[in-house]
Amino acid sequence: MIAISTSWNATRHGGWADAVRELGRLGHRHVVLDGDALHSDAGAAGRAAKEVRGKVIALFAPSPHARIGAPGPALCSPRAEVARVAIQASLAAATAAARAGASRVIVRPGRLPALEGADRDAAWVERMQTEGSSDALCADVRQTVAADHADRERCLEALCRSLHVLLKQSPDTKWLLETPSSPLGLALPGEAELVFDEFRGKKLGYWHDSGHAARLAVLGVAPQDEWIGRLGHVTHGVTLSDWSPIAERMPPGSGLVQWRQLRFQVKEGMFRVLALDPEYPSPLIDDTLREVGNLGF
Repeated sequence: MIAISTSWNATRHGGWADAVRELGRLGHRHVVLDGDALHSDAGAAGRAAKEVRGKVIALFAPSPHARIGAPGPALCSPRAEVARVAIQASLAAATAAARAGASRVIVRPGRLPALEGADRDAAWVERMQTEGSSDALCADVRQTVAADHADRERCLEALCRSLHVLLKQSPDTKWLLETPSSPLGLALPGEAELVFDEFRGKKLGYWHDSGHAARLAVLGVAPQDEWIGRLGHVTHGVTLSDWSPIAERMPPGSGLVQWRQLRFQVKEGMFRVLALDPEYPSPLIDDTLREVGNLGF
């Protein structure tokens, strides 16, 4: 069973319930809630899924909105007042998930605070678009990650503090950490192992994003198969979408994701969710699902 992410159509409807109804009319019964929406809409979204004999599998916690030119509040922020906002947003997402009939909440831990005037991610993306994957680009990214070691440790400690609060205040929620979309994000595979060791036996797991993993592999951060290779024992689901330096949320098979490797890593019991760009035409979704099936999912 492959669920569809409302990241494809939530913005178009301004809410989750109508997005779920549209997917139901298109014949897609199982969904995950993601994208801009109203938390108060979650219960109606869950009922809309039940009306077509489907269900809400999980909810992706929307990140608090950032000020222009600044990152949004993050669970990994060393500043307590900043992390507190992200914690509140995550707890609100857990309440919304429960109203929708889901117990899983996928959170984005966040990224290192940006230096004033620095946008390293944008510079790397621009180089990818012009150079592709080059040894020089990968060396630059790896050097940056290594140089940020002390800051990453502080952010990792802050993330663990935030997770402790989430697990204590919402103990019935299964909290899942998503693959970061940036080399500046947390947690990379080795860091994630430390987090899961810290919370061994707790309701904390990993959610793999194939597109994010492909992007980080092109940047030389980690091979695509390292994520589930190291975190498979705590992996609960996989977002299926492709990626290239010029586009995100592409249909599987059209970008740089190594689908053959991923197929053999995804085990029975792991949820599979198709996430597509909002501009993707609805008549092509069924064809895309068939292609996903042909890829072994």
